[in-house]
Amino acid sequence: MIADYEGDPKTLIEDQEEGLYPTLCMRDIVVFPTNMTPIVVGRKESLNLVRMLEKKPDTIFCVFCQKNKDTESPYEEDLYPVGVFAKLIKVIKMPGTEQMSIIIQGLGRCQMKHLVQKEPYTVIDVKSLPEKWPDENNDELFRMLYENFHYEATDYIKSN
Repeated sequence: MIADYEGDPKTLIEDQEEGLYPTLCMRDIVVFPTNMTPIVVGRKESLNLVRMLEKKPDTIFCVFCQKNKDTESPYEEDLYPVGVFAKLIKVIKMPGTEQMSIIIQGLGRCQMKHLVQKEPYTVIDVKSLPEKWPDENNDELFRMLYENFHYEATDYIKSN
């Protein structure tokens, strides 16, 4: 995961409309709201989704994790019910293979209502899950923890 967003993360986690969204099913990576995550995609449905997103770069899609990484073509019961909305940041085509490396940014959380399509890529009917934020102005502990975490994370990244 890459947490390099500067600014108020609330601007990334705006509620999305309820409805049908193209979906990327992940085998063993969890994408969190506001985080940028590099992913290697190789399944037919995932490659079809990335190709569509390249043509329509402003499209918001969803990411859901599989319960079992060995499931090749997951259905509704094979996925965890809570995922994230996401946007495609970058696509890197890998030479000599159909696989692609992509970077996505997690947005707000979403909940699966039901899977509606498998081809050419997965589409799931979802609803947005609102985030609960502490009151930063009145929560001194939150502010201190956030500032300390931000300092330590920045220091760690600079030293490595």
